[in-house]
Amino acid sequence: MSVDLKIIEGVAYLTFDRPEAVNAISEAMFGQLADRLVELTANPDVRATVLRGAGGNFSSGADIKEPIPPVEKQLAEPVERHPTALIYRMPRPTLAAIRGYCLGGALELALAADIRIAAEDAVFGFAEIHWALTTGWGGATLLQELVGKGPALRLLLLGEKFDAAEALRLGLVTEVVPARTFDEHTAAVANALAACPGVPSREFRRLLSDPCFEERLQQEREMFAEVSQSPEALELLATFGRAASTIDTGTSP
Repeated sequence: MSVDLKIIEGVAYLTFDRPEAVNAISEAMFGQLADRLVELTANPDVRATVLRGAGGNFSSGADIKEPIPPVEKQLAEPVERHPTALIYRMPRPTLAAIRGYCLGGALELALAADIRIAAEDAVFGFAEIHWALTTGWGGATLLQELVGKGPALRLLLLGEKFDAAEALRLGLVTEVVPARTFDEHTAAVANALAACPGVPSREFRRLLSDPCFEERLQQEREMFAEVSQSPEALELLATFGRAASTIDTGTSP
């Protein structure tokens, strides 16, 4: 498992650090991410949090080479400790810094951040439909909130990849910047967020947040847990998923 954490001048940098697998998120990484987020939530010295990926990619999504756990195990953790909920409810601002692939579950996590900045080389997509799966980390709920029902359904039902320019047009990202200045720019935005006064920052984010988000996330978790055990999904994952390279297929959930 590898979710690296560095805190620099009040900004926490959480990095998916598994570049040999396009930063695919294993079950162990998912648990580590939750632990890191709980730790940061309790740290009063952290004034902003950045999610990013190592090696030029954000993340190709959940690691489909791993077997999907049974329903009981998927739903064992309380929804409040789910990484998407923890990102959504962080006490100070959050930023997703997106380069390269940002697919499936990784995109779901990024959508929970307050601000998303994409490099020009970013590639997005929800490929769950190709594996007879649904989103399960709050992606459908957050996507509809950001882009509306029609565009959200198109992205979810067709499972097409799209570039940073389209993500900006849809309102999925806040801005797109050149790859050569990406790290410098995102660090500057993160530092500016960290410098914001804490009380109004918290209140603005509370006002614009969905008070029922955890309830909707739980519904999505239960939906995925049920669908993931269907014969069609199990057959597709067994036949293709474990043998496929996530970077070659671009179809990681």
